[in-house]
Amino acid sequence: TDTAEVYDPVADTWTSIGNPGWGHLGDAAACLLADGRLLAGNLSDGRTAVYDPGTDVWTATGTMAARSNEESWTLLPDGSVVTVSCANHPHAERYIPSTGAWIGAGSTPVELVQASSIEIGPALLMPDGRVFCAGATGHTALYTPSGDATGTGTWAAGPDFPADAQGRLLKAKDAPAALLPNGRVLCVA
Repeated sequence: TDTAEVYDPVADTWTSIGNPGWGHLGDAAACLLADGRLLAGNLSDGRTAVYDPGTDVWTATGTMAARSNEESWTLLPDGSVVTVSCANHPHAERYIPSTGAWIGAGSTPVELVQASSIEIGPALLMPDGRVFCAGATGHTALYTPSGDATGTGTWAAGPDFPADAQGRLLKAKDAPAALLPNGRVLCVA
């Protein structure tokens, strides 16, 4: 589709908010920013835009190194957003709201993106501030933010998913996940 809508649970209504300046919003990444605005990516190129619900306006913002198709974006405690690039893997990027720019966030130490379909799994902020990234390859990685607006942060390999009866790693391809109250991640693989 080329439009987005906002749901009002009190009125039980949907209201169109237009689009960020391009069509085809499906399968592109998005993340709610700390200030309540929505950051959205373009699935065809590196453009991103921010929707402000207070003004009902989309505004162009920083350009990513590659398109955001299929990515998982995670809001960090400092208000920035991190993602592993599906189109430019194993590279990662961070969006810095104060500057409206995307910066490099290093590279994952293991392959998380399934090359044949550019799929990846979920990425969740852990209670200790790290991001747990599940791969569509059976591997996982942990991202530790730099703590400032210019640092790349660091990556470490996480645990692999268990293997099936044939010895193949289970994979979190386009899969859901949730952070449980005890700090563990529940993930479909």
